[in-house]
Amino acid sequence: MGLILCEDIVADKPYYVEELDINIYSIEELGYILYEHPLLVMEDFISTALFDFIKTELKKESLAISIEKMYAEKISDENIIIYILETLDFYKSSEISRYKNLITNYRKLKRVEFLKAKADYMFGIKRYGKAIRFYSIICKQPPDRNIADKFQGKIWHNMGSAYANLFLYEKALEAYKKSFEYLKDNDILKKIYFLSKLGEDEVFTEFLDDNGIESIDASWDEEYNETLKKALASQRIDYLDSIMKKDSYEKRLLINELAAAWKQEYRNML
Repeated sequence: MGLILCEDIVADKPYYVEELDINIYSIEELGYILYEHPLLVMEDFISTALFDFIKTELKKESLAISIEKMYAEKISDENIIIYILETLDFYKSSEISRYKNLITNYRKLKRVEFLKAKADYMFGIKRYGKAIRFYSIICKQPPDRNIADKFQGKIWHNMGSAYANLFLYEKALEAYKKSFEYLKDNDILKKIYFLSKLGEDEVFTEFLDDNGIESIDASWDEEYNETLKKALASQRIDYLDSIMKKDSYEKRLLINELAAAWKQEYRNML
């Protein structure tokens, strides 16, 4: 990215980007959002509200008229975005070329693959609620023989990780159970075991019986206790206590520690 010369125009009424939960105040910020977050702007970002913002708040009437005309002519959103980036001249031609290639590759994905990429991106920037929304859309799709069980299993696994990061351990548990149905992965079974211990151990016993599993790794109990010990020593106790009052002290601390520990495993499941 080259040097951007900032203009003096700052919007009185900013443009809100829901996916990122931020406000845009300048043309430079708009260009940055478009370039740095392609997955979030390829659909439903280009709109008449954006045109009005560019025209009235950013005082870019010529640009607004041009892209509004493109929109009326059914030009694709990504081509409108590329036009905006080229017009703003914030990025080098080589950077624009890389951006075009990235957009092209995203468009080659199947619909469910695109939604997963978007959900995974949301997870990566810690927008866990948004990630869950996109994972849920995929899970509600009609059965498709072309979608492998491994793909479905990853969706449920990543949704479970998102729920865990929101401290919604019961929903995380159910998502991991669904993931295990597809993947039969021992690491996922361990997560189910840990989360089951936050509630009723009988739940895990029933799960083992339902899946024909006779025993689990003996080291898991020791690992669970070590994780709990580490959680109890956390310096974030007061913060957790303020946002998780409805759950027990032990559960709040442990789910926080588990969520942190499982982030790397989530990345391996992408």
